[in-house]
Amino acid sequence: GDEIRQKILETNGDVDVRSEGGIMYDQETVMAKIRGLPEVAAVAPYAQGVVMLQAGNRPSFPFIRGIDVRHEQEVVPLAKFLLIGRVDDLDDDSVFLSSELAASMAVRVGQKVDVYSPLLLERLKKDEILLPRELRVTGIFETGWNQVDSNTVICSLRLMQELYGLKSGVHGVSVRLKPGRDADEFAARLNAQFSGADRAVSWIESNRDFLFVIQLEKNMMMFIMLFIILVASFAIAS
Repeated sequence: GDEIRQKILETNGDVDVRSEGGIMYDQETVMAKIRGLPEVAAVAPYAQGVVMLQAGNRPSFPFIRGIDVRHEQEVVPLAKFLLIGRVDDLDDDSVFLSSELAASMAVRVGQKVDVYSPLLLERLKKDEILLPRELRVTGIFETGWNQVDSNTVICSLRLMQELYGLKSGVHGVSVRLKPGRDADEFAARLNAQFSGADRAVSWIESNRDFLFVIQLEKNMMMFIMLFIILVASFAIAS
């Protein structure tokens, strides 16, 4: 349980600030406001969604996250997770693939993949054709958390904004707190300061269902182990 919680924190940050409208266009103002608080260690904008990825005749529908490399390193230790490649290799014409995704699609660093944007469906309704983006794989990463490693693509924020038609907008801002700070308490303070257009969510709230399952498994294991110990104790006493 502790290991999984650590992986969630490392790959997502402590607090996630999202726009109630879905797209945040004033991210620089929001980041400046959050960065000035004493509990904050770093902030970074992001955009995320799902795309269709194709390599040869192998299609996949991975989760994709667009990051600002300058700020992301302070929130998520991307360099620590890279098996092949460097953080500086990521640009607007390249992507990083998670290890299991790359293995399932038989893709290696240096090869090219086609990325189909969800905007393709909207363009088809208007009798327009949107061609896929051909991108070069410049890195393979592995976090140790299967949920991320099995189906994740990382690209630059500008590329993600283009793929999803966000213009200058983002989907949210990730916040890394200083050690020992309470994420739930900090998120509540942020929500009290925001006018209502944005909402802060702690990593605990975002993963509440998943953490509940972990706690349930832990309780069941303790219950089972208790009976095993009792049976062993009676056997020894006999």
